[in-house]
Amino acid sequence: MLHRVIFGSMERFAGLLIEHYTGAFPTWLAFEQVAVVPVSEEFDARQSGRQFTGIGGGVGIPQSKGTIDHCIIADNEVKSASGNKGHGGGIGVYLPGGQITVDSCLVRGNRARITSDGSGYGGGMAIDWSGFSNPVTIRNTTFVGNSVGVAGGTGPTWGAGVYSDDDKAKKLTMLNCIFAGNSAANSSVDGDVNDSSNTAYSYTVYMNNYCVGTVDYCCFDKATDVVGEHSVSGSAIFTNASAGDYTLSSTSPAKASGTTYTGIGTDLAGENFANPPSMGCYEF
Repeated sequence: MLHRVIFGSMERFAGLLIEHYTGAFPTWLAFEQVAVVPVSEEFDARQSGRQFTGIGGGVGIPQSKGTIDHCIIADNEVKSASGNKGHGGGIGVYLPGGQITVDSCLVRGNRARITSDGSGYGGGMAIDWSGFSNPVTIRNTTFVGNSVGVAGGTGPTWGAGVYSDDDKAKKLTMLNCIFAGNSAANSSVDGDVNDSSNTAYSYTVYMNNYCVGTVDYCCFDKATDVVGEHSVSGSAIFTNASAGDYTLSSTSPAKASGTTYTGIGTDLAGENFANPPSMGCYEF
């Protein structure tokens, strides 16, 4: 019997493809099909006279809908020379045009600032509703090390973690999130979630005009920032935050402290969430 095999294993087949294309794979076969690279400062997200610039340093959703899940959004910046468009260092939502969902994401080290007065809105994420009533849901997401404002600035710095403006229909829902190490570059207004009537509702998550949706089962590192009946305060106690490891240690107050919900799936590492789930983007 004669038996011919073009390739005998996935490894040999991969080797054949690499040799054939000399590593320059066509788009449909490439391991990384699209990459966005900021090639100079002029390509930063910033206000420059266009309506949607300055919204979302990492991800911008202007008058649209969508889902951001199992993503790491890190080390981005949104800035504006003046005005109020320097929103959302990591994620910026402007007039949500439909359901927007953020699931199992790590939003880390992002910054929002307005250079004229040193103010800033939403270091990790900002949502400008302007009366729109489509829901925005954020679940099992870790906001860590985000910042707002410019050192020495005189303007207000709102929502180092999350800033929500004019959610009159109260459509913002945040469950099982962690807020840790978010800060303001100046001392005007600090915090992770804020309420924009210049009243301190919570400075980690800032919600304008007393438009407070549902924020619960979250872990806040500052007791004064806690929002929600079942939320907890204290250090999230990550495994090794200095090395970029934001998984939970065995003594973390976020461990098994969340709530389950329809559609809950896997964490950022692909592990199934327990019941009850842990807070943040990693299950213990």
